[in-house]
Amino acid sequence: MSSLGGLNIILTLESSQFQNGLSKSDQETKKFVRQFEANFSSAQKKVREFSERTTQYLNNIENAANNINKTSRLNFKIDNFERIKSLATSFVEVADKSTELSNKLKLVTENEVQHAKAMADVYDISLKTAQSTQAVSAIYSSFSQNAKELGINQQQVARVTETISKAVAISGASASEAQNALTQFSQPNPTSHTTTG
Repeated sequence: MSSLGGLNIILTLESSQFQNGLSKSDQETKKFVRQFEANFSSAQKKVREFSERTTQYLNNIENAANNINKTSRLNFKIDNFERIKSLATSFVEVADKSTELSNKLKLVTENEVQHAKAMADVYDISLKTAQSTQAVSAIYSSFSQNAKELGINQQQVARVTETISKAVAISGASASEAQNALTQFSQPNPTSHTTTG
């Protein structure tokens, strides 16, 4: 029986060690679970903070984009208003100059057909020679007023006007110098009307 008693003691001892091992293992498992739960809670907290910060950053970016859009739309509206205002002003100036040109040419033409031809000639010459319509019309008017004395018709007035305008363009004068020269050329010369006795 001694071997049976020894076996019983060994089994009891091993059983006790096994129980101690299980207890240790249970304690280690509980410690691991507590540590895991603490780490998991910390990780959840960090993820929540990251999520909140990211949401806040995205909201800030969205607000900044909205502010930029509002500013851009306001600037776009202001710029468009200024452009429309400038365009309207330019249109009025062009209309006034066109009316002035038309009135000037009505004074040197006898009927509507001549007037329309004169307007077309002045615009055509102005485009061909890159001279202002005002300067070209001044020369055209000057020659038209004196057409009978010069013995020339409306077509010849247009050719002479174009030739003079081309000469000024070829001279290389600036736009303002060219307009001044053409305007001065169109004015009557007081010394040319003196009579010799």
